Amino acid sequence: MGLTAGFHIFKQGAGIVVYSQASKFEVSNVAQSGDWSGIEAIKVAGGFEFPEGATVAPDGSIFLVNCSTDIINRVTPEGEVSVYARVPGKGNGAKLRPDGRLVVCDYFANCIVEVDTAGNTTMLVDSDVEGNPLSRGPNDVCITKSGDLYFTTPQGSGKNNPVGKVYHHSRQTGRTTIVAEGLAFPNGLSLNEDESILFVAESQHSRVWRFPILKPNLLATGRIFVQLDGGWDPDGIDFDVDGNLYIAYFGSGLLVVVNPEGRVVAEIPAGGKNPTNLSFGGPNGDWIYLTEAASNSLYLFKVGRKGLHLAG
Repeated sequence: MGLTAGFHIFKQGAGIVVYSQASKFEVSNVAQSGDWSGIEAIKVAGGFEFPEGATVAPDGSIFLVNCSTDIINRVTPEGEVSVYARVPGKGNGAKLRPDGRLVVCDYFANCIVEVDTAGNTTMLVDSDVEGNPLSRGPNDVCITKSGDLYFTTPQGSGKNNPVGKVYHHSRQTGRTTIVAEGLAFPNGLSLNEDESILFVAESQHSRVWRFPILKPNLLATGRIFVQLDGGWDPDGIDFDVDGNLYIAYFGSGLLVVVNPEGRVVAEIPAGGKNPTNLSFGGPNGDWIYLTEAASNSLYLFKVGRKGLHLAG
């Protein structure tokens, strides 16, 4: 499926649903005000190779993926870096399960793997329910309270070739199904508090979609939640407990904050031009750890708002 005359076409069950395009929200002339004023990027560690997939463990350590290699690093809150595990190919987005297992998108090997607490890697998903192999590089993932996954596969997609997809994987049945397609590089994704809505960043159109969830493997008609200015690529996304969405806006040098109504309320300098992903953590769960690929570094932001999705 694809884009036609300003509309987005997605798959719903056996039929086709056309999602109309929402109005644009402007990013320009946003003041650093309120709870986000004065927030700085504090460097925690560097020397990575295109870092991605930051996710914070209950003990405060941060796991991150190196997109240019097979290495997953563990970083202590003090900035000490070690090799935690390796993926079959090259990793991208990652999330921790409550039991400490790390779910990692491997875009190079076209699969999703799970890493146990000893650093051992096992295959989790490499095909859909019809036996079709994943072929467009799993990019990012989010995990439901029941342990199911939603993940994106954007490789090779773009404005002129909108063939990116979003999948659902059931932990109970092991079934993996397409829940949305026709996207121009679907990227980061996250769930709201009651898991009734899936939010998906579409990088090549600089926007984030909002999809009501009818049942785990079926999305309802969606709409654009926010359209960002600048033409850069929204990458990893996540929420705080107040419903504000934080966007690693790759290419812009900004960590963008969007309120529950879909309006940009803050733009925080991200430490470098290419922020890739983020995760809440810290002693009170109100810090953001962000990976940045221009400086190949991990940064900390004391945002003062507790994250919605905390591991453990």
